Amino acid sequence: MPHIDPITKLSEYRKLREVDIQPGDILFKKCFSLFEDIYAFGIGVGQVLGVRGAKHGSRTSEHLMLAVCHPGPFDIIESDVDGVVANRLDRGDHLNERIIVYRCLDRQVSALAVQLAKKFMGYGRTPDQEAPNPGQIKPGHYDFLGGTANMLVNTSSGRRQNESSDAFLAKLNSFCSGTSGVRPNFVCSTFVAAIYELAAQSLGKYEYMLRVNAQTMVPKAYEHHLNLKPYHYDRVGRVRGH
Repeated sequence: MPHIDPITKLSEYRKLREVDIQPGDILFKKCFSLFEDIYAFGIGVGQVLGVRGAKHGSRTSEHLMLAVCHPGPFDIIESDVDGVVANRLDRGDHLNERIIVYRCLDRQVSALAVQLAKKFMGYGRTPDQEAPNPGQIKPGHYDFLGGTANMLVNTSSGRRQNESSDAFLAKLNSFCSGTSGVRPNFVCSTFVAAIYELAAQSLGKYEYMLRVNAQTMVPKAYEHHLNLKPYHYDRVGRVRGH
C-alpha cells in the first residue's frame, strides 16, 4: 500500500519546502521538544499513553486547523478553547508555530470542506482582538472531556465503528442543512476529520473518505490516515515563514 512516513524530527521538518496555504488545506501543528511548548508536548505524549486507537502516526502532531482563505481577515478555522473560531497564523501563538500542510487533491471536496466548516464557526476574531467578538452566535464549547471520552471508549472496529461514524456524520449534516439547531462540540482533530469525511460523503467522492470514526481522531492518528492516501491527500510542505 502506498504511504509516506510521518515527520517526527525537527531536522525532517526543516527539509520540507515552504508553501502558501490554500483554502481547504489541513494544517498540523508540530511540537518536537518539551522546550518548545510544554503544554503541546504533554498533549503529544498523552496521545501515545492514553488513546488506544492512536498507535500509528507521530506524537509530534499536536493540533489541527483548516485553512479557509489567504489573504483575508482570517485564514484558518479551528476548534479551540472558545469553540469553533476563525483565527490567523500570523499573530498570537500561531505566529511561531511549526505547521505542516496536507492538501486534498480534489478541489470540490476541499471547497465544500471550507463551506461546511464555516457553518460551525460561531466566533470570529480580528487581527487586533484576541478575545471573541461580542454579539456573534456562541458556538459549542471546546469539548475536551467529551472528546477524550470518545477517543477512549468509542474505539470499536468494523460494523460498530461504521455505525457510530455514520450516526455522527448524520448529526453534522442535520445541523448544516438547518434541520437541527444542535451545534456539536468538537476537539481540534474531530472537527477537521468530521468536516472532510462529511464533504467527501456529500459529494459521493468516497475515495476521499478515510473511513475513520471522526469522534475518535487524535492528531497523530489522523496524520497516519492521511499518510496512507498520498494520491488523495498530498503533504505539500510547511507553512511559509513557519
